[in-house]
Amino acid sequence: MPWRHRSQCPLLVYGLLGCALLTTKVYGGSGDPPGSRRALSEELFLSYEPLTTVTDDAAIDLDQHALDVQMSLGTDQSREAAYKIYTQGAFSKSYALLSLQSPLPISLAKGTTLLGHTTNGKEVLGQLLEETPPGSTTLKFRYHPSPIQDTWTNCHVGGNPTPNTEGCLVGLGQIEIDELGSFDYEYEILEDNYNARTIQSFSTKAKEKMYDCNEGCPYSVYKKFYNYYGVHDYADQWVQAAFQRTSTNFTRGNAQFGGTYKTDLGYRQAITLGTVYLNTWMYIIREMDHSSAMCSAKGPCNNHLDIFSGTEDEYHGPPLVAGQECNNDDMMHAWDKAVAFYVGSKAKTAGQGGHLLFSMAQERCLNFGTCGPSQHYGLMARVNFEMMQSFRQGQEALKMRACSSLKRHVRLLTAYMTVPLVQGVILYARENELLLAKSNREKQEQSQATGATYAAALLPLLHACNKEDANIVYESMRVGRGVTPHFSKVKAALERNYYCLGITCELVGGIVDPAGVNGKYLLGAEPCKDPSHHSPLDLFFRDNQSGNTGPNIALVICFSVVLVVLMILFSVFIGRSHACATDKEFDGPASSATKFQDGNGELMEEESPVSLEMA
Repeated sequence: MPWRHRSQCPLLVYGLLGCALLTTKVYGGSGDPPGSRRALSEELFLSYEPLTTVTDDAAIDLDQHALDVQMSLGTDQSREAAYKIYTQGAFSKSYALLSLQSPLPISLAKGTTLLGHTTNGKEVLGQLLEETPPGSTTLKFRYHPSPIQDTWTNCHVGGNPTPNTEGCLVGLGQIEIDELGSFDYEYEILEDNYNARTIQSFSTKAKEKMYDCNEGCPYSVYKKFYNYYGVHDYADQWVQAAFQRTSTNFTRGNAQFGGTYKTDLGYRQAITLGTVYLNTWMYIIREMDHSSAMCSAKGPCNNHLDIFSGTEDEYHGPPLVAGQECNNDDMMHAWDKAVAFYVGSKAKTAGQGGHLLFSMAQERCLNFGTCGPSQHYGLMARVNFEMMQSFRQGQEALKMRACSSLKRHVRLLTAYMTVPLVQGVILYARENELLLAKSNREKQEQSQATGATYAAALLPLLHACNKEDANIVYESMRVGRGVTPHFSKVKAALERNYYCLGITCELVGGIVDPAGVNGKYLLGAEPCKDPSHHSPLDLFFRDNQSGNTGPNIALVICFSVVLVVLMILFSVFIGRSHACATDKEFDGPASSATKFQDGNGELMEEESPVSLEMA
């Protein structure tokens, strides 16, 4: 269709005006789409601002810390205390099991508001932990978490070796049930206060939440672990075997804890690292997968359809209703929980504090020269910087139900979380080899168990890439007698699979020489060199490492609009001396995309940075 002077010359103005309107549409009003309902009092997880209350979830790091402390004491009593923390919990999702003096007349829904009092007469707000049928004479009173992390709840009993009962319900009293009235109850404060979330439950509930769930199951990453180990609760079985000093019974990757270690240090490392890298690591990915699955199941909604005309994402859900609003609370809560489980409640400053994966990644970046200072990362590990940015971008994608974009961020985040595992295996493969010639048994066992635990968290991913390389790593790093470590073989086996794992040599780095000899890195432990064809996932995050706090989809679209307009004007004006008065037709360039297989074994399209951001 021909364009004449009157319509050609204002094109750029119209394009910029359209950009302004689009930006207003995406970010106008409160800045949050319907359903987000951001609470201004939610605390930051470093640079990430949750839109739901997850202080109770973040407190799981206090369980981890308490377990670490008890294991470090090295006595039979302290090991028993650590086991109780692992199996019974202490600080996260506290609830009281109350015995009612009269049965419930009706069924009560999960989340029903409850109100009670402490021994000091202070009000205690709670919710019903689970649906309770009529006629029940017991109910589970979950203590309502505050959005302030330092005061999230004030009743911490369960397996806590030093119980805090200040904010617990009084032993004999009344509770108010929303729209139902008062009920007399009784319970034992030190015996009937429990925790619905434990580190153990991250693994024991894996089959239910990662394999048999209704939306998106089985989750692809978890399935690799199930296929490798042959059991659903592999993480719990690892930790249990280390506590009991017995052997695991996996299909592959067995650990012979029975009689292997003569000192306590080996078992301690297998337990305290296993709870983080096996139990918690997988559950973080579960929360991200769960959020992504809910997004895909619910599909686009009104503000998303207005922007993308309903064509974005491979949507196969129920028929869309005109004007359908975005209610993202459930999926946003799952995403926020993933961040809470990654960072925890104590990692307040970049590079300092904490007891979960964020803090452990900080430790490894010091060994491998992959943390600050730099203009982008500061004191933060490179993978942590990328993680926090991708968490924020995923949150923005969720706001608009950009489910394909969210799925890409889940894959990116999984790849980033793999980097410290690889670093740990490389570091302790070398350490194990060096310690062979020394007689310090405690250090040998500590190093061997540490490396074996890192390997246990990585082997299923590596096995899905290359079975032979996974076996090389296992035979050099396994828990058991007669193991001969081969550092160079392990390092080479891992590096051959970086592309499949979605990571790069640059992300992993090399083992830094602490004495400054042989240059920056230890001889033989230098970083490998990335091939010219980087991982497509790596290309994606390189295009986003400018420090933006979100995907800025509107800005990308605006840039694209302006660029197209400029191309039109250029094509109109370049060949003619009187362009504004000359007819001209323009055909946009055909889009191109190359398909590749990502680290999850799924086909994706490698697109330009702009199209990736828009997806």
